[in-house]
Amino acid sequence: CGQGLPIIYTVRSKEQGGSFPDDETEAWKLMLLGLRFGVEYIDMEACWSRESRSTFMKLVRLMSPNTYVIGSYHAIKYPICSMKQGELESLFLECAHGDVDIVKVVGRAETVQCSMDCHQTAQRMKDSFSGSNVKSIVAICTCDAGRLSRAMNLCLGPTPVAHPSFPGKAAPGQLSAKE
Repeated sequence: CGQGLPIIYTVRSKEQGGSFPDDETEAWKLMLLGLRFGVEYIDMEACWSRESRSTFMKLVRLMSPNTYVIGSYHAIKYPICSMKQGELESLFLECAHGDVDIVKVVGRAETVQCSMDCHQTAQRMKDSFSGSNVKSIVAICTCDAGRLSRAMNLCLGPTPVAHPSFPGKAAPGQLSAKE
């Protein structure tokens, strides 16, 4: 399917900005399907229960040890700049629960400062993950004001972008590979 490109399998709930139901049981059924496909990356939302995420991680390590798990949270309801002190850091820590490989926090940007705040927080959080399984951090913002965060992001080189054969952008503010 990927024609030699790595596949990131994602089941994004409505609450997190996607189109799948906000039903944890149904989400896990779809996540298991992705695991059986043997995708290179699987995106696991941090909004689900810690117990379910830990159980899923055990299955991943058992069934598909070469699959990387991205622990993600999409804080798109209100801008990063309006978060209280420590709230953004807490999201990074929650995404790391369960010994994931990559931590991904996506926020909404109203200004370029939101992108800067997201990037600076990710830089500070790197030390928190030393000694854990976390290899990389993705910290990006949506909307036009968030485009800078996508250019500054260093994981997945330099950021998740839309492949030229993809019919459109998967998220507001996403860059194409050419951009």
